[in-house]
Amino acid sequence: DETYRAAAEVARAFSELWHDKAARLAAGEEPGYDLITLMQLSEDSKDIIERPMEFLGDLTLLVVGGNDTTRNSMSGGVLALNQFPDQFDRLRAEPSLVPKMIHEVLRWQTPLAYMRRVAAKDTVLNGQFIRKGDKVVMWYAAANRDERRFEDPDAFVIDRRNARHHLAFGIGTHRCMGSRLAELQLRILWEELLARFEDIEVLAEPERVQSNFVRGYSSMMVRVTPHGHERPEPGPYRQMWLDRRSAEDSPAGRGASEASHETPPAEEPAPRAKTPRPGTELHDVTVARRRTPAEGVVELTLTAPDGEALPAWQPGAHVDLLLDDGLTRQYSLCGDPAQPGEWTVAVLLERDGRGGSSFVHDTLTEGTTLQVRGPRNHFALEEAPRYQFIAGGIGITPILAMVRAARASGADWQLLYGGRSRASMAYLEELEGDERVTIWPQDEHGLLDLDAVLGTPREDTLVYCCGPGPLLDAVESRCASWPEGALHLERFEATTVEAPDDALDTFEVECVQSGVTVTVTEDRSVFEVIQEAGVDVLGSCLEGICGTCEADVVEGTPDHRDAVLNSAERACGKTMMTCVSRSLSPRLVLDL
Repeated sequence: DETYRAAAEVARAFSELWHDKAARLAAGEEPGYDLITLMQLSEDSKDIIERPMEFLGDLTLLVVGGNDTTRNSMSGGVLALNQFPDQFDRLRAEPSLVPKMIHEVLRWQTPLAYMRRVAAKDTVLNGQFIRKGDKVVMWYAAANRDERRFEDPDAFVIDRRNARHHLAFGIGTHRCMGSRLAELQLRILWEELLARFEDIEVLAEPERVQSNFVRGYSSMMVRVTPHGHERPEPGPYRQMWLDRRSAEDSPAGRGASEASHETPPAEEPAPRAKTPRPGTELHDVTVARRRTPAEGVVELTLTAPDGEALPAWQPGAHVDLLLDDGLTRQYSLCGDPAQPGEWTVAVLLERDGRGGSSFVHDTLTEGTTLQVRGPRNHFALEEAPRYQFIAGGIGITPILAMVRAARASGADWQLLYGGRSRASMAYLEELEGDERVTIWPQDEHGLLDLDAVLGTPREDTLVYCCGPGPLLDAVESRCASWPEGALHLERFEATTVEAPDDALDTFEVECVQSGVTVTVTEDRSVFEVIQEAGVDVLGSCLEGICGTCEADVVEGTPDHRDAVLNSAERACGKTMMTCVSRSLSPRLVLDL
């Protein structure tokens, strides 16, 4: 009864605000930029006050979306850091990791476990037939712990590389409108907590809300230590987690064989199977369709031979095609990420290249089978209010998927697309006619007018560019005055990186998983030396542009010389490309 009385009070107050706004608008007052006015000016919601159930539903959404989810993410973050004490120590030592941690909190906590929708048409998803009108439940909590997407998904890692790929806010047209506000609230909360408190210790298992929808907490007892005071000895709850993590880090906890006393001494324990690094899995595929979207460009649609769906991917992802005689080439996925069961790549013929594009054009016909590795994504589309896309030639392939995603999400975006001539520019039939797209053939207009789109820096815009090296260099130069992190580039060819003054000619590399230590000299790459020593490491382009050879850095300072990592990732120093990057410290320890 108390809940219903409160709901009636909320509805009454909102109705009074609604009618007051409507009366002022009718009297000629200039519309304000507020929620109620925007609803009244929208064709979809202008008469919602006359639809009581939908009206009450919107009020409930505002209360839950603006309160429960963010509040429970705050509590969930405190709990996660207490269950993973080493990550709390890292956060205290590196408060700059807060923005990255926020996405890991949302992934690990997932404030709303699921959402239900009604199928709008008959479809098939992963072999399951879904009829129009069927009720479909999407488990965000399961997606956020998907081991195919997140390495060691049950662990809480404050600087997880791809934590931003979580689905805690939903996706597409149903994505949470308040996601940016929630991220801002969580970031400010943790920045202020770290400035005020030396420690926040959970004292007992929290009491949880009895719900399969809201991942909530009704009570969590904590002890706070003001900044500058000495942290007390851990209580029973924290000590339990410290002991548990310590046990997991022991040889037995890491999965080593727990041989009984009856095991013959000469019998070696079976080696633990190594989990492939995400994005390095091999898949058998068949060329289902082949077409020519532009002069010199072949488009291949790849499907699994058994009809199963291929792994999901996001705009910016690429795959490795394993071609003939050990030839491997990387190509961006340019299809629709929402289309299950197939991947699409488009390949420009370069007869003077290294042979990959010639093999694709000459050999891969419909019905051909081959192996593909991936997908991996070092060019991920981050959330932003506005996007400026720039594509040159075959660089349209990753940008096309981003444009489709931006269209589907309702984001504000513009595309500047250049090429030698219209005949050489792929996918014009899809892009022409959209007022947000500027088609710029060089034989008609000359070089791209970058100043028109990049001349004035914007705080609300992310710039994504892919194409030939000179275009990327020009875009990078014009974005020098833009906010840090605004520019995202993907290169198809290696760049020349000047060695820093403190670069080392010779250094030592230890691979902790393999138990191998080697010396890397001036004339050898890290990749070459460790592979020669028997370390299981993957490589593809060997030019620092594809990300296949990426390795996590346990200790030491990498000398980054790749075109994959952004400035923040380089400054963090937690990962490196072994094919071109070197070391600024005498010893480098890699998790290989």
